[in-house]
Amino acid sequence: FFELGGDSLLATRLVSHIRSTVGAELSIQALFEAPTVVGLARLLDTGTQRDAFDVLLPLRTHGRRPPLFCIHPAGGLSWCYAGLLRHLHPDHPIYGVQAWGLAHPGSLPATLEDMVTEYIDHIRTAQPAGPYHLLGWSFGGAVAHAIAVRLQHQGEQVALLAMLDSFPIDSSRGLNPLPEEHDILALLLEATGHTPAKVDRPLSVPEVVAMLCGKDGHGDVLAAMEERHVARFIEVYANNFALRPTAVVGSFDGDLLYFQAMHNKPAAAPAGQVWRSVVTGHIETHEIACQHNAMTQPAPLAHIGRVVAERLDIINNRQSSLGEQSPRSREQRLPRAGQR
Repeated sequence: FFELGGDSLLATRLVSHIRSTVGAELSIQALFEAPTVVGLARLLDTGTQRDAFDVLLPLRTHGRRPPLFCIHPAGGLSWCYAGLLRHLHPDHPIYGVQAWGLAHPGSLPATLEDMVTEYIDHIRTAQPAGPYHLLGWSFGGAVAHAIAVRLQHQGEQVALLAMLDSFPIDSSRGLNPLPEEHDILALLLEATGHTPAKVDRPLSVPEVVAMLCGKDGHGDVLAAMEERHVARFIEVYANNFALRPTAVVGSFDGDLLYFQAMHNKPAAAPAGQVWRSVVTGHIETHEIACQHNAMTQPAPLAHIGRVVAERLDIINNRQSSLGEQSPRSREQRLPRAGQR
């Protein structure tokens, strides 16, 4: 499905169509696990499906190369990275890293450090040792940077750090008063492409849930989700908006691959060089012809995917030719379904 051009939006529409036509309980995670007709039929027969809201989202588990871990944007979902599957080498596993609060209501990190600790623990269940490859969009880029710094402090190698239009999160963020709830909800609607009719009062959480679930006629990934999951999405988004580190994250000792959205770019839009003070190596910037919120749409992601694939191939070839992969790294093998 994904090798033929499927993305997260098409996946949710397909799953919804199968549910209504066949009357079967099917999750979007089933399509990630078995993106073929035969594979889906087997999953439906066995009735074994994983939760699409788990912290570690397996997009592709097979392959001999070290995986790419894609960190969620502010809303907490990593389904948007499914479109990378067709662009990366088939021997390259891909995992999304999703917000803990999506599957565990009321359980939200209080600090960026707490989030990083949780995510590294889950990442290590799939890849116990480096070299690690990390990518993040928007808020996810800042989290990917913090994960990379922590892994290096733990003695691990981080061979790739890539960001899609991301700003650093600094500790001074917590000194400013937080926006009101209705302001955060308005930002969320804008970020997810919703333009509700003008109202003369602040919107409530139930009203925003209704809009994101498609009751305003807007069809997207969230419209295919149950209302309880959309409510958690809002909770995660608001928490991430307020999240801050309790201390300076530190510098990443390596290069940064940065993708910058160029359409309708405000004066304060992020740029690769904003990371100069916390990245010791070269910052390579690629301009993408889209808006910030469209970075993971098919056309922009095709451009991003090609560049990331080329970089990962270079890293893989370099490590293979120089024999840099240690016995510890060679011994790591990605777990198959049911082996975690």
